[in-house]
Amino acid sequence: MNKDIRVMQIIKTTEGASWALHQVKFLVRCGIDVHVILNNNTGKFYNKWKESGATIYTLESILNPLHPFKTLKSILSLRRLIKEVNPDIIHSHFFINTIHMRMASFRLKPTRIFQVPGPLHLEHAIFKYIDLFSARKNDRWIASSKHIKSLYIKSGINEERVDLSYYGNDYSQFNSSDSDHLKRDHHLRNKYGFKDSDIVIGNVCYIYPPKKFLGQKVGLKNHEVMIKAIEIARQQEPRIKGLFIGGQWGDSTSYEQLLRRSIPVDERENIVITGKIPPSEAAKGWQNLDYAIHLPLSESCGGVIEPLLAQRPVISCKTGGIPEIIIEGYTGFITSRDNPQEVASKILEVIKNKKNAIEYTLNGKNLVLDMFNIERTAKEILEIYKKIMSIQNSYEEYSSKKYLKRVNP
Repeated sequence: MNKDIRVMQIIKTTEGASWALHQVKFLVRCGIDVHVILNNNTGKFYNKWKESGATIYTLESILNPLHPFKTLKSILSLRRLIKEVNPDIIHSHFFINTIHMRMASFRLKPTRIFQVPGPLHLEHAIFKYIDLFSARKNDRWIASSKHIKSLYIKSGINEERVDLSYYGNDYSQFNSSDSDHLKRDHHLRNKYGFKDSDIVIGNVCYIYPPKKFLGQKVGLKNHEVMIKAIEIARQQEPRIKGLFIGGQWGDSTSYEQLLRRSIPVDERENIVITGKIPPSEAAKGWQNLDYAIHLPLSESCGGVIEPLLAQRPVISCKTGGIPEIIIEGYTGFITSRDNPQEVASKILEVIKNKKNAIEYTLNGKNLVLDMFNIERTAKEILEIYKKIMSIQNSYEEYSSKKYLKRVNP
C-alpha cells in the first residue's frame, strides 16, 4: 500500500538538516516512493542523500525580486519537474522553499505540505500573511511544536489542516550512560584559563545580529541578556564563568565584536565569546560547560535538545515550544527571557540545587530520546501521509505530558 504513495520532498541545504535525511531514509524503508530536490550537489551530506534510496534531483530555489528572470526560470524548472514526477504530496521544510514550491505548483493537483521548523515567520505580520495568503485548498501544515500549531489555529486555519510532528534525529549514540559525550572536555576551558573548580555556564550556537526590520533590539539568541545575567551572578559567586561557543552567522564578525565590547573590561577573562571554532571543537562544546543557558527570542524546540542529551542542566525560558520540553521542576529550569536580574537569580538557585539539577537533566534526556526519536517521528510523518491520502483516518499526536504520566504513573 505504501508504494502507492509518491512524495516529493524539497530540501534547502546539503550542509545540514540531517533530520530531513533520516526522515527520508525511514520513509524509503517503509516503501514510500520518495523524490528529493536538493539545492546543490556540493554539500557535506550530498553523498549520503545519494545513498538514501530516494530519487535525487538538484534544482536551486531562487525567489529574489532583484533577479526576476532567474526567479522565473527557477519556478518554471520546478514546475516542469513536478509535472514529470507527478507526486501525490509535495513536502517542503523551509519558508522560502515553500513559497517557491507553491508558485511552481499553482493549479497542479498534489497536496502541498509545509513542515514548519520554527515560528519566526508567524511572529511577524508580513511573513505570516505571505504564508497564509499563498496557501490554497490543497495546502496543509505540519507544525514542529504545539506552539506553532496554536499560531496557525489562532490565525484562522482549520485544525484539520495542521498536523503535529516534532523533528526527529538519530540520537542512538546518546543512549549509553558511559558515552564520551558525558565526559568533561578541558580543551576550551584550558584555552580560556578556566579552572576545574570554576562553574562554567553558556551555550553552543551561532550568533545572529538583531533583525532591525523586524523591530529586534537584541540578537535572535539573546546573548545580550545572558551575558549581563552572568555578570550579575558573578557578583555573588565569583567561580561562575561564561562561555559562549560559536561565532556570528555568515562572513561578518561586526556584531560578535560588538557583543565582546559590551562585556566590562575587567570581566572579559571571565565571560568569553569564542567566535567561530573548528567543528571538532564545537562538537565537544557542551562537554566544556557545567550548565547550559538558552533564552532565544524565537524557537520551536531545538536549542535545548543537545544540552539535555549531553546531560547538562538547562536554564531556559517560555519562548515558543521550549516549555514542551523544559518543564520546571522536572526536566529543567524556566526563567525570564528579558530580565537579566531574574536570570541571574535563577542561575544562582540552580547552582545551589545541584542534586535536583542533575535529576532533572536525566529526566529531560529521557524525554528527548523518546520525543525526538527518528523512528517515532518518521513513522508519524508516514501516518500523516496516509491520513492525507485517506488510507487511514487519524494518528495520535505526541504529548510530553502523556509521556511523563506514563513514566511516572
